[in-house]
Amino acid sequence: MSSKLRLLETAFENAACDSAFLAFFITKYQEAENTDANGVTAILNCELDAYYRLGLCLAPDVSASNYLSELNKISEYIGISSLLLNQVLKRAVSIVRLSGANTHSLLLAARDKDKDK
Repeated sequence: MSSKLRLLETAFENAACDSAFLAFFITKYQEAENTDANGVTAILNCELDAYYRLGLCLAPDVSASNYLSELNKISEYIGISSLLLNQVLKRAVSIVRLSGANTHSLLLAARDKDKDK
């Protein structure tokens, strides 16, 4: 692996901790789909450096009116299909929302259980 690719990988891993970046959503997607970077590059039909650069892009808000415009800009910049990126991103956003909802529900259930005592 080249030093440039290692730097991109490190930056990707750091960005994966921040939901402002696509790396966060890509990582959640990988966890849910039990895949890795190679799996996602196969889905997006891109090279590993494009995968890492994609992760460093700011994540567009899927509910914003300019979502498709932002998605197309990212796809064009990285050189990947906006349709494939849209599929991965929408799945990742759903995963994040559902996991957040489940956590919230569990916390509410735990709180309600304590009230019964």
